[in-house]
Amino acid sequence: MAKRDGFTSSFGVLAATLGSAVGLGNIWKFPYMIGANGGAGFLLIYLLATLLVGLPVMIAEITIGRQAKTNPITALQQMAPRGLPWWIIGVMGVIAAFLIMAFYSEVVAWVFAYVPKAITGEILSSDPKVTGSAFSALISDPVPSLVWQWGVLLFIGSILLMGVSKGIEAVTKRLMPLLFILLIVLCAFSLSLEKAGEALQFLFRPDFSKINGAVLLAAMGLAFFKLSVGMATMMTYGSYFRDDQNVPVVVIHERFAVSRKKATLVTLLLVALLGSTCALTNSLMADFKLFGMNMFDLFDYLSSNILMPLGGILIALFVGWRWGYPALQQALSNHQQLHNQHLSRILFVLLRFVTPLLILTVMLHGLNVL
Repeated sequence: MAKRDGFTSSFGVLAATLGSAVGLGNIWKFPYMIGANGGAGFLLIYLLATLLVGLPVMIAEITIGRQAKTNPITALQQMAPRGLPWWIIGVMGVIAAFLIMAFYSEVVAWVFAYVPKAITGEILSSDPKVTGSAFSALISDPVPSLVWQWGVLLFIGSILLMGVSKGIEAVTKRLMPLLFILLIVLCAFSLSLEKAGEALQFLFRPDFSKINGAVLLAAMGLAFFKLSVGMATMMTYGSYFRDDQNVPVVVIHERFAVSRKKATLVTLLLVALLGSTCALTNSLMADFKLFGMNMFDLFDYLSSNILMPLGGILIALFVGWRWGYPALQQALSNHQQLHNQHLSRILFVLLRFVTPLLILTVMLHGLNVL
């Protein structure tokens, strides 16, 4: 097989990784969760949870990928060759990635559909009834729902076909700075609105009376899911070590020795088939339920409550108990070029004992066991 494409700059790595970790939820979900759950108190708990839950798994995934230089399934087969089925972690990650792409492509389709509406002023209103009716009209019509979703997939596919350096890196190096510029503009506009001061107090004034067990679990869950860990994405990043590659495309491309073009087309077709069921959940398939959920909610539930947390637990256990400290420290120190033994020990202890238990707690809470 031809030499793997890779990133050409450190900024490309940063932009691609941020592109995976920073999503729409940071805009519409994170702020209200902070305000409703204790303001600055919740934020402090979230940051601590990120250090104990999210970052250890993220570093572990990237390190495994960097060591193996291949797709997640093959990587874990190579690093655990004693017949133990650790490669199942990679399989679960690929399945989770497919499910997330299926329903999230519809979310991105809503964003694409809103662009012309915003330009024409159709949704230029602070009245929630106006914006709500516009959204209801969009999701209840099967034709625009499917057309915009397929448009999103074609846009993504065109980037993937160009590879890592000319596709993903080139695009994210331009779009991520644009995203932060738009966020600054959005913040400035928000601060110019009436009662902006009250909004800031709602967001950041600490209210520790709201901190309880449910809030702690919410902070841990948010810290885990916001970093895109538990679905082998970061492992794929690490395999290029300047990477951000579509996980299913990588697996099909390398595992089955097919060209990038064929792998991308197969992936997009599968996602389009799955995604169509999500796009139609509020129209033609509104009455179709599995386990009491429509397809959009079912894919979200399976990926967020089962596959991702279970993948995170197994990654932590693999590094903490199977791979071991010497191999982890060797990898983190760039083969003893960096002197970071203390950080390596802390990370190893977290992965071996603390992080798996915390993720398991979040998982059981999501499954309504706790």
